[in-house]
Amino acid sequence: MKIPLCAIVICAWLSAALVVAGPFEPTAVPQGSSWVAHIDFDRLRTTEIGKRLIAGTSRGQAAARMQVIQNLFQMDPRTDFHSMTLSGHGQGEENAVLVLRADFDRAALTALLEAGPAYQEVPHHNWTLYRFQDERKQKMAWGAFLDDRTIVCGQSQERVGECLETLAGARPAAADALWAAVPDRGALFAATADLAHMGELDAQAAILRQAESLALSVDESDGLLKVRVALSADSPEVATQLNQVAQGLIAMGSLAAAKDPAKAWVPGFCQGIRVTQDGRSVQVSADYPVKDAVELIDAREKARGLEGTMGTK
Repeated sequence: MKIPLCAIVICAWLSAALVVAGPFEPTAVPQGSSWVAHIDFDRLRTTEIGKRLIAGTSRGQAAARMQVIQNLFQMDPRTDFHSMTLSGHGQGEENAVLVLRADFDRAALTALLEAGPAYQEVPHHNWTLYRFQDERKQKMAWGAFLDDRTIVCGQSQERVGECLETLAGARPAAADALWAAVPDRGALFAATADLAHMGELDAQAAILRQAESLALSVDESDGLLKVRVALSADSPEVATQLNQVAQGLIAMGSLAAAKDPAKAWVPGFCQGIRVTQDGRSVQVSADYPVKDAVELIDAREKARGLEGTMGTK
Protein backbone atom coordinates (compact mmCIF):
# COMPACT_ATOMS: atom_id res chain seq x y z
CA MET A 1 0.00 0.00 0.00
CA LYS A 2 1.24 3.48 -0.82
CA ILE A 3 1.89 5.82 2.07
CA PRO A 4 -0.44 8.85 2.09
CA LEU A 5 1.19 12.24 1.63
CA CYS A 6 -0.20 13.65 4.86
CA ALA A 7 1.18 10.62 6.72
CA ILE A 8 4.62 11.35 5.30
CA VAL A 9 4.42 14.89 6.68
CA ILE A 10 3.44 13.68 10.15
CA CYS A 11 5.91 10.81 10.14
CA ALA A 12 8.67 13.24 9.24
CA TRP A 13 7.90 15.06 12.46
CA LEU A 14 7.76 11.78 14.35
CA SER A 15 11.01 10.45 12.99
CA ALA A 16 12.79 13.52 14.23
CA ALA A 17 11.07 13.14 17.59
CA LEU A 18 9.11 10.65 18.31
CA VAL A 19 -2.31 13.76 21.41
CA VAL A 20 -7.12 15.39 25.36
CA ALA A 21 -8.21 12.89 22.84
CA GLY A 22 -5.79 10.00 22.78
CA PRO A 23 -8.16 6.99 22.50
CA PHE A 24 -9.70 6.10 19.16
CA GLU A 25 -12.75 8.10 18.11
CA PRO A 26 -15.08 6.40 15.60
CA THR A 27 -16.31 9.82 14.44
CA ALA A 28 -12.87 10.43 12.92
CA VAL A 29 -13.49 7.79 10.23
CA PRO A 30 -15.76 8.73 7.31
CA GLN A 31 -18.41 6.28 6.13
CA GLY A 32 -17.18 3.92 3.43
CA SER A 33 -13.61 3.73 4.73
CA SER A 34 -12.07 0.31 4.17
CA TRP A 35 -9.12 0.75 6.54
CA VAL A 36 -8.10 2.77 9.58
CA ALA A 37 -4.99 3.11 11.75
CA HIS A 38 -4.75 4.96 15.07
CA ILE A 39 -1.88 6.00 17.34
CA ASP A 40 -2.54 7.16 20.89
CA PHE A 41 0.45 9.39 21.70
CA ASP A 42 -0.84 10.19 25.17
CA ARG A 43 -0.65 6.49 26.02
CA LEU A 44 2.67 6.03 24.23
CA ARG A 45 4.29 8.66 26.44
CA THR A 46 3.41 6.63 29.56
CA THR A 47 5.12 3.44 28.33
CA GLU A 48 8.76 2.44 28.72
CA ILE A 49 9.10 2.08 24.96
CA GLY A 50 7.66 5.55 24.42
CA LYS A 51 9.92 7.10 27.05
CA ARG A 52 12.95 5.50 25.42
CA LEU A 53 11.98 6.71 21.96
CA ILE A 54 11.45 10.24 23.25
CA ALA A 55 14.77 10.17 25.12
CA GLY A 56 16.49 9.31 21.84
CA THR A 57 15.41 12.66 20.39
CA SER A 58 17.58 14.57 22.85
CA ARG A 59 20.84 13.37 21.34
CA GLY A 60 22.84 13.93 18.17
CA GLN A 61 21.18 14.50 14.84
CA ALA A 62 17.74 13.66 16.21
CA ALA A 63 17.98 16.58 18.64
CA ALA A 64 19.00 18.92 15.84
CA ARG A 65 16.08 17.80 13.67
CA MET A 66 13.76 18.18 16.61
CA GLN A 67 14.86 21.77 17.08
CA VAL A 68 14.23 22.54 13.42
CA ILE A 69 10.71 21.12 13.72
CA GLN A 70 9.98 23.17 16.83
CA ASN A 71 11.24 26.34 15.16
CA LEU A 72 9.32 25.72 11.93
CA PHE A 73 5.99 24.44 13.24
CA GLN A 74 5.98 26.05 16.69
CA MET A 75 5.11 22.73 18.33
CA ASP A 76 6.91 19.84 19.97
CA PRO A 77 5.56 16.44 18.79
CA ARG A 78 6.98 14.77 21.91
CA THR A 79 4.57 16.68 24.15
CA ASP A 80 2.00 18.31 21.87
CA PHE A 81 0.70 15.36 19.81
CA HIS A 82 -2.28 13.56 21.38
CA SER A 83 -3.53 11.17 18.70
CA MET A 84 -3.42 10.49 14.99
CA THR A 85 -6.07 8.63 12.98
CA LEU A 86 -5.47 7.71 9.35
CA SER A 87 -8.19 6.16 7.19
CA GLY A 88 -9.02 5.64 3.55
CA HIS A 89 -11.09 4.12 0.76
CA GLY A 90 -9.13 1.27 -0.83
CA GLN A 91 -5.46 1.67 -1.66
CA GLY A 92 -3.54 4.71 -2.79
CA GLU A 93 -2.42 7.81 -0.94
CA GLU A 94 -4.91 9.97 -2.81
CA ASN A 95 -7.77 8.24 -0.96
CA ALA A 96 -6.43 8.73 2.57
CA VAL A 97 -7.25 11.36 5.16
CA LEU A 98 -5.50 12.09 8.43
CA VAL A 99 -6.89 13.53 11.67
CA LEU A 100 -4.32 14.89 14.11
CA ARG A 101 -5.30 15.91 17.65
CA ALA A 102 -2.60 18.16 19.05
CA ASP A 103 -1.73 21.37 20.85
CA PHE A 104 -0.60 23.79 18.15
CA ASP A 105 -0.33 27.45 17.23
CA ARG A 106 -3.02 27.84 14.59
CA ALA A 107 -1.82 31.27 13.49
CA ALA A 108 1.76 30.04 13.05
CA LEU A 109 0.70 27.04 10.96
CA THR A 110 -1.60 29.19 8.82
CA ALA A 111 1.25 31.63 8.17
CA LEU A 112 3.45 28.70 7.14
CA LEU A 113 0.82 27.53 4.65
CA GLU A 114 0.35 31.04 3.27
CA ALA A 115 4.06 31.23 2.49
CA GLY A 116 3.85 28.23 0.15
CA PRO A 117 3.83 28.66 -3.66
CA ALA A 118 0.56 26.75 -4.18
CA TYR A 119 -1.39 28.29 -1.29
CA GLN A 120 -5.13 28.62 -1.83
CA GLU A 121 -8.13 29.03 0.47
CA VAL A 122 -11.49 27.41 -0.34
CA PRO A 123 -14.55 27.78 1.93
CA HIS A 124 -16.28 24.55 2.96
CA HIS A 125 -19.39 25.09 5.08
CA ASN A 126 -18.10 26.44 8.42
CA TRP A 127 -14.45 25.73 7.67
CA THR A 128 -11.68 26.88 5.36
CA LEU A 129 -9.73 24.36 3.28
CA TYR A 130 -6.08 25.23 2.62
CA ARG A 131 -4.23 23.94 -0.42
CA PHE A 132 -0.48 23.45 -0.12
CA GLN A 133 2.28 21.68 -2.02
CA ASP A 134 4.66 18.96 -0.97
CA GLU A 135 7.70 20.34 -2.81
CA ARG A 136 9.64 17.10 -2.42
CA LYS A 137 6.99 14.99 -4.16
CA GLN A 138 5.49 17.78 -6.27
CA LYS A 139 1.99 16.86 -5.15
CA MET A 140 -0.84 19.01 -3.89
CA ALA A 141 -2.56 18.41 -0.57
CA TRP A 142 -5.42 19.94 1.39
CA GLY A 143 -5.65 20.73 5.07
CA ALA A 144 -8.15 22.29 7.47
CA PHE A 145 -8.57 23.13 11.13
CA LEU A 146 -11.67 21.49 12.58
CA ASP A 147 -10.98 23.51 15.72
CA ASP A 148 -8.00 24.78 17.69
CA ARG A 149 -6.90 21.22 18.58
CA THR A 150 -7.68 19.24 15.44
CA ILE A 151 -6.05 19.20 11.99
CA VAL A 152 -7.46 17.28 9.02
CA CYS A 153 -5.38 16.77 5.86
CA GLY A 154 -5.12 14.65 2.74
CA GLN A 155 -4.50 14.80 -1.00
CA SER A 156 -8.19 14.85 -1.88
CA GLN A 157 -10.16 18.04 -1.27
CA GLU A 158 -13.36 15.98 -1.28
CA ARG A 159 -12.07 13.51 1.31
CA VAL A 160 -10.89 16.27 3.67
CA GLY A 161 -14.30 17.91 3.40
CA GLU A 162 -16.07 14.59 4.10
CA CYS A 163 -13.93 14.02 7.18
CA LEU A 164 -14.67 17.50 8.57
CA GLU A 165 -18.40 16.88 8.16
CA THR A 166 -18.08 13.44 9.80
CA LEU A 167 -16.22 14.84 12.79
CA ALA A 168 -18.89 17.54 13.17
CA GLY A 169 -21.67 14.95 13.11
CA ALA A 170 -23.13 16.19 9.82
CA ARG A 171 -22.23 12.99 7.98
CA PRO A 172 -22.40 9.35 9.23
CA ALA A 173 -19.18 7.72 10.39
CA ALA A 174 -17.84 4.32 9.33
CA ALA A 175 -19.65 1.25 10.62
CA ASP A 176 -18.59 0.07 14.09
CA ALA A 177 -17.87 -3.35 12.58
CA LEU A 178 -14.74 -1.96 10.91
CA TRP A 179 -13.10 -1.23 14.28
CA ALA A 180 -14.76 -4.06 16.25
CA ALA A 181 -12.29 -6.65 14.95
CA VAL A 182 -9.30 -4.95 16.61
CA PRO A 183 -7.96 -7.30 19.35
CA ASP A 184 -7.23 -4.50 21.86
CA ARG A 185 -9.13 -1.30 21.08
CA GLY A 186 -7.43 0.57 23.93
CA ALA A 187 -3.92 -0.15 22.66
CA LEU A 188 -1.39 2.57 21.90
CA PHE A 189 -1.46 1.52 18.22
CA ALA A 190 -4.24 -0.27 16.38
CA ALA A 191 -5.22 -0.81 12.76
CA THR A 192 -7.81 -2.71 10.79
CA ALA A 193 -8.66 -3.27 7.14
CA ASP A 194 -11.63 -4.68 5.23
CA LEU A 195 -9.49 -6.57 2.73
CA ALA A 196 -12.47 -7.51 0.59
CA HIS A 197 -12.81 -3.81 -0.33
CA MET A 198 -9.13 -2.92 -0.65
CA GLY A 199 -8.77 -3.75 -4.34
CA GLU A 200 -5.98 -5.90 -5.74
CA LEU A 201 -3.36 -6.60 -3.07
CA ASP A 202 0.38 -6.95 -3.57
CA ALA A 203 1.27 -10.35 -5.00
CA GLN A 204 3.78 -10.83 -2.17
CA ALA A 205 1.03 -10.55 0.47
CA ALA A 206 -0.12 -14.12 -0.06
CA ILE A 207 -1.63 -14.52 3.39
CA LEU A 208 -3.67 -11.34 3.05
CA ARG A 209 -5.02 -12.35 -0.34
CA GLN A 210 -6.80 -15.27 1.36
CA ALA A 211 -8.27 -13.19 4.22
CA GLU A 212 -11.40 -11.04 4.34
CA SER A 213 -10.20 -8.73 7.09
CA LEU A 214 -7.09 -7.95 9.11
CA ALA A 215 -6.82 -6.26 12.51
CA LEU A 216 -3.75 -5.42 14.58
CA SER A 217 -3.00 -3.92 17.98
CA VAL A 218 0.27 -3.11 19.76
CA ASP A 219 0.47 -2.20 23.44
CA GLU A 220 2.71 -2.35 26.47
CA SER A 221 1.67 -3.77 29.84
CA ASP A 222 3.10 -5.94 32.63
CA GLY A 223 6.61 -5.41 31.30
CA LEU A 224 5.72 -6.86 27.90
CA LEU A 225 5.30 -5.45 24.44
CA LYS A 226 2.12 -7.16 23.24
CA VAL A 227 1.30 -7.62 19.56
CA ARG A 228 -2.07 -9.06 18.56
CA VAL A 229 -3.25 -9.87 15.02
CA ALA A 230 -6.66 -11.15 13.94
CA LEU A 231 -7.43 -12.51 10.48
CA SER A 232 -10.86 -13.58 9.27
CA ALA A 233 -11.77 -15.75 6.28
CA ASP A 234 -15.00 -16.61 4.48
CA SER A 235 -14.90 -20.22 5.68
CA PRO A 236 -13.22 -22.43 8.33
CA GLU A 237 -11.37 -24.23 5.53
CA VAL A 238 -9.77 -21.01 4.28
CA ALA A 239 -9.00 -20.05 7.89
CA THR A 240 -7.12 -23.33 8.27
CA GLN A 241 -5.04 -22.41 5.23
CA LEU A 242 -4.34 -19.00 6.77
CA ASN A 243 -3.27 -20.73 9.97
CA GLN A 244 -0.86 -22.96 8.08
CA VAL A 245 0.59 -20.06 6.08
CA ALA A 246 1.12 -18.04 9.27
CA GLN A 247 2.89 -20.96 10.95
CA GLY A 248 5.09 -21.42 7.89
CA LEU A 249 6.05 -17.74 7.71
CA ILE A 250 7.04 -17.75 11.38
CA ALA A 251 9.22 -20.82 10.90
CA MET A 252 10.86 -19.38 7.79
CA GLY A 253 11.52 -16.07 9.52
CA SER A 254 13.17 -17.81 12.44
CA LEU A 255 15.42 -19.93 10.20
CA ALA A 256 16.44 -16.99 8.01
CA ALA A 257 17.28 -14.80 11.00
CA ALA A 258 19.39 -17.53 12.61
CA LYS A 259 22.03 -16.92 9.94
CA ASP A 260 22.28 -13.19 10.69
CA PRO A 261 24.03 -12.16 13.94
CA ALA A 262 22.25 -8.79 13.82
CA LYS A 263 18.92 -10.64 14.07
CA ALA A 264 19.89 -13.01 16.85
CA TRP A 265 16.80 -11.93 18.82
CA VAL A 266 14.34 -13.04 16.11
CA PRO A 267 14.33 -16.85 16.73
CA GLY A 268 13.53 -16.34 20.41
CA PHE A 269 10.77 -13.89 19.51
CA CYS A 270 9.33 -16.31 16.97
CA GLN A 271 9.23 -19.10 19.53
CA GLY A 272 6.91 -16.96 21.64
CA ILE A 273 4.42 -16.34 18.84
CA ARG A 274 1.14 -18.22 19.27
CA VAL A 275 -1.26 -18.95 16.40
CA THR A 276 -4.77 -20.19 17.16
CA GLN A 277 -7.92 -20.74 15.14
CA ASP A 278 -11.59 -20.43 16.02
CA GLY A 279 -13.82 -21.24 13.07
CA ARG A 280 -13.30 -18.57 10.41
CA SER A 281 -10.93 -16.53 12.59
CA VAL A 282 -7.18 -16.86 13.09
CA GLN A 283 -5.44 -15.07 15.97
CA VAL A 284 -1.73 -14.40 16.23
CA SER A 285 -0.26 -13.15 19.51
CA ALA A 286 3.28 -12.33 20.56
CA ASP A 287 4.70 -10.99 23.83
CA TYR A 288 8.21 -9.57 23.99
CA PRO A 289 9.95 -8.29 27.16
CA VAL A 290 10.07 -4.50 27.13
CA LYS A 291 13.59 -4.50 28.56
CA ASP A 292 14.78 -6.58 25.60
CA ALA A 293 13.00 -4.25 23.18
CA VAL A 294 14.69 -1.24 24.79
CA GLU A 295 18.06 -2.97 24.46
CA LEU A 296 17.38 -3.52 20.76
CA ILE A 297 16.55 0.17 20.32
CA ASP A 298 19.78 1.10 22.13
CA ALA A 299 21.84 -1.26 19.96
CA ARG A 300 20.30 0.02 16.74
CA GLU A 301 20.86 3.64 17.77
CA LYS A 302 24.47 2.87 18.62
CA ALA A 303 24.96 1.13 15.25
CA ARG A 304 23.53 4.11 13.39
CA GLY A 305 25.86 6.39 15.31
CA LEU A 306 28.86 4.28 14.34
CA GLU A 307 27.77 4.24 10.69
CA GLY A 308 27.45 8.02 10.74
CA THR A 309 30.93 8.39 12.26
CA MET A 310 32.46 6.10 9.63
CA GLY A 311 30.72 8.02 6.89
CA THR A 312 32.40 11.26 7.95
CA LYS A 313 35.93 9.87 7.82
